[in-house]
Amino acid sequence: MSEQAPSWKSNRPVPVEHLVRGYMVKKAIENPRRFNIFHPSAWGSCLRKIAYEYYNDQKKFVNRKAFDIVPQMERIFDNGHYAHARWQKYLALSNVLRGYWKCTNPLCGEVYGKEDKLGTFSPIGKGGWKCKCGNSKNLAYEEVFVKSEEYNFAGNVDGIVDVRGTEFQQRGDLDVFVVDFKTIKDEMYSELLDPKREHVVQVNIYMWLLDLKAAVVVYENKDTQALKEMFVPRDDKLIEEIKTQALWLKDVLQAHKLPPRPSGFSRSKYPCRKCDFLDFCYR
Repeated sequence: MSEQAPSWKSNRPVPVEHLVRGYMVKKAIENPRRFNIFHPSAWGSCLRKIAYEYYNDQKKFVNRKAFDIVPQMERIFDNGHYAHARWQKYLALSNVLRGYWKCTNPLCGEVYGKEDKLGTFSPIGKGGWKCKCGNSKNLAYEEVFVKSEEYNFAGNVDGIVDVRGTEFQQRGDLDVFVVDFKTIKDEMYSELLDPKREHVVQVNIYMWLLDLKAAVVVYENKDTQALKEMFVPRDDKLIEEIKTQALWLKDVLQAHKLPPRPSGFSRSKYPCRKCDFLDFCYR
């Protein structure tokens, strides 16, 4: 008996999802993200997972295979990235976004703003501006990079908003602030009253490394694009706790040990049951 043909081989074209699966799998497997440093976006979660990621970055013991990749999850991640890019575009065109700006001329690639800790506004907003290559129209936004070698933190900030000199100016501490974008399911959005703890930790790391006093976490409902904006003031006590924790984890990793699992975590519950290191953590 011959093998049954795939169900889509009928009176219709091949499903579009089938056409892109190979690319989606390849993109996921070849993800260049490194874990030899601490990512601010992961710090408010599980330090034990951060340790496993660190060790796996040194010598692979967990490899993602093609059958491990769920294209729907990859599309969810991409949707979040595209939402970030959309908001960055809105802010850039409103002339309040600081960052790095890269010339899109493939023969040039000059980047503007890296000499300033907070980046700069798009040079295109200045009348008569031209890149050294002659380009005066196309610059690509790049997120500001933050790093602390002492505490092993490194990451990119979604955006730095600067409203000084505009009609929105209030007072110094609030006029330049970190903005971080999150997309969230409708059912979670409706219950959200305060910023999530891990996001408070994340933006405080950014504020510390950028010497800023304020941050806003923007939650966008994936279904309706409704917004909830959560103001997060700088918390120096929390920042000192993060620093102490980071130095402690560096010592743990140098000793080739693991931190304990967070209190209340369970093999059968989220986030553990979705973790790539589940079988190593609970064996």
